[in-house]
Amino acid sequence: VESSFNCDYGSNIHVGDNFYANFGCVILDVAEVKFGDNCLLGPQVGIYTATHPLDPIERNSGLELAKPINIGNNCWIGRHAVINPGVTLGNTVVVASGAVVTKS
Repeated sequence: VESSFNCDYGSNIHVGDNFYANFGCVILDVAEVKFGDNCLLGPQVGIYTATHPLDPIERNSGLELAKPINIGNNCWIGRHAVINPGVTLGNTVVVASGAVVTKS
């Protein structure tokens, strides 16, 4: 893991063998984030489990919500890509640079 790396807690992040994160990655691990073996994160990748309620009354109450993220084996996530809450990526997935992944 290259510097600078930022996360919320760190204790909710689980990585397999041969994990690599290039510089500037952010993992908001309010919920669990799991990486399989041989995963590569390009520079400045964002992985965000944190979200907020869509209902404005609930959102204004300050509730924090989170949905887990699971990333399979042999995945490569390109520079500046974002993985949003609740996403699961299967094995051998390549996410293009700058992509925003909102669904599994």
